[in-house]
Amino acid sequence: GIKDLTGLGSFVNLRFLGCDYNDLEKLNVSGNPNLEELSCLYNLIDTLDVSHNPKLTILMCARNRFKFLDVSKNPKLKLLVTIYNRLTFIDLSNNPDLEYLDLCCSSMNKINICKNNKLTYFNCIGNTDLLSVSVSDSNLINHNPKFQKDGLTKWTQNCFPTGFESDRLTSSSVKVYPNPATDILNIEGEVEKVKIYNDLGSLLFTTNSNHFSIANFPKGYYILGIYDYMGKYQMRKIIKE
Repeated sequence: GIKDLTGLGSFVNLRFLGCDYNDLEKLNVSGNPNLEELSCLYNLIDTLDVSHNPKLTILMCARNRFKFLDVSKNPKLKLLVTIYNRLTFIDLSNNPDLEYLDLCCSSMNKINICKNNKLTYFNCIGNTDLLSVSVSDSNLINHNPKFQKDGLTKWTQNCFPTGFESDRLTSSSVKVYPNPATDILNIEGEVEKVKIYNDLGSLLFTTNSNHFSIANFPKGYYILGIYDYMGKYQMRKIIKE
């Protein structure tokens, strides 16, 4: 397969580019401002900059090695397929025309589609760390068979704090136990504040203590927001028995 597409910038009027099933590790489309459709499925690309492609309407980049993808400069984007990458977060707030979104089988820990009201298809199955998807109308989502998620992932109209991975506490820096819990919940680490949300994303409880009781909480699972003094945070799923 092709390993190098150096020189694409010479084609300033290029509107459509397909380079699927190759061995590309890099793809530079910064010199193609008129690009409308890009498909680079099944390659080895770890970074893709589409900030210089304001006319882009279709982006299919599944089966690559992305950890980050910025589509904030692509307001005309209508179709986005990123399945089987390493994305943990993607900001879609500047893509109001998005109609088709497939984020399946990645490493997402939060998704916000509150501003993507034109979506007719959405898939986030296979993101094992995903606790919730923030939406603007959960009633519409719940009755749309083309909106797909795993059973433990919840639709919510309450948006959790947004931010990139630099705002998150590492899993090793915080310990939560016991989990499942019946009464006292303990948190080890430098914690400034703890918030507990129910499975619909509603805030139930806030404390500044590292040890507190959840004995009065009904049985079920909850989402724990743990914040340090620098403003970094971590979301954990806990079970009350």
